[in-house]
Amino acid sequence: FNFYLQGDQSLWREVWGPQATDDPLVQIASQSGIGLAASANFTRTLSETPPNIATPAYMADQAQKMARKVGLKCTVMKGDALEREKFEGLINVGKASENKPCMIKLEYTPKNPRRRGKPVVLIGKTMTYDSGGLSLKVNNGMVGMKRDKDGGCGVLGAMHAIATVIKPRVPVVALLASAENSVSDSAYRPDDVLTYRNGVTVEVTNTDAEGRLVLADAYCYACDALDPAYIVELSTLTGGVVIALGGTYAGLFCDDDALRAKVEKASAASGERVWRLPMHQEYRDMMKS
Repeated sequence: FNFYLQGDQSLWREVWGPQATDDPLVQIASQSGIGLAASANFTRTLSETPPNIATPAYMADQAQKMARKVGLKCTVMKGDALEREKFEGLINVGKASENKPCMIKLEYTPKNPRRRGKPVVLIGKTMTYDSGGLSLKVNNGMVGMKRDKDGGCGVLGAMHAIATVIKPRVPVVALLASAENSVSDSAYRPDDVLTYRNGVTVEVTNTDAEGRLVLADAYCYACDALDPAYIVELSTLTGGVVIALGGTYAGLFCDDDALRAKVEKASAASGERVWRLPMHQEYRDMMKS
């Protein structure tokens, strides 16, 4: 890949034929494709990194290294900063683990921005391991839970592609809510009630539903601090979606028809299928505490 990007003529001819190096469109398309592949492979490598290595601190370190390399701004909020920002989900979900939680923020600023462009916000669930907490997963339910960070890995790969290949004319901000859901005498419990920065209270009924708790912090922060044009969130949120849709589709929740159409158009172009799931009032009524 490095040889291609550096324009090694013999390799260009080997891949594309003797006249390929004379066609600038072929070179541009090839470099774009190779760049996107590098972003995808960055995501895959992070996804497969085991939990004894890929802790929240490790994910923050990878984000910082990537940001320095491709020209993004990276801020890691941890410890007292989580308290100041009232990130109640991260604080409570992550407090049982020796690997402490953090909120990772990446910022892309275009060189030639559109006027008055609000940022697009990408949010990624980055649970580096999920034991289920006190609502412990049973039998072999924990196997593969290193992949509970895949939403955040996907967002990191997207930010790599945005900075190196796509280069949109609008600002993009990524928020990765990163924690490890573990078990100890300090673990949060079913029956706990958490109060978020926007004043909403949440009753915990199952500590294995930790993803929505940490993502709520990112959503609240995005709405309060970033004034986004829209938010796209990626997560391995529930096995219920796999039961409903199998491995063929990702579940899509969106109550904005224009934004949903854009996501579905991107889905069709990429071959990564999504299926819209309902968000009716009856479901909200079921969640009343």
